Amino acid sequence: MEKIKEGDQRLAAAALSLGQELAGNACVAFSMIGDFESAARSYGDRGYRYVHFEADAIGQRLYLVSEALGLRATGIGAFFDERVNRYLNVSPELGQVVYHFAIGYPVPDPCLEA
Repeated sequence: MEKIKEGDQRLAAAALSLGQELAGNACVAFSMIGDFESAARSYGDRGYRYVHFEADAIGQRLYLVSEALGLRATGIGAFFDERVNRYLNVSPELGQVVYHFAIGYPVPDPCLEA
């Protein structure tokens, strides 16, 4: 894990996650970057899948840690790929964004309550 940006990133986090407020309201938001070219060289056609499997495994660990700390978490699979790469200054040789993940305090959602 490498910190690329610090400070108040609420507006950017929400905007880059297709306007999803939960990304901007989180205590911390992650963008997972995958090196698809390296994975393809090592694993052929399966490499693309393996990059996503690894992001998922990291996300599962973040879910567990969040719950243990009394927080909540959510994976965010919808985001503006190219805008995120530019915002984080991730060059193609370093990889590309694969998955977003937000951690924060639970907020009741009236749409989900019966």
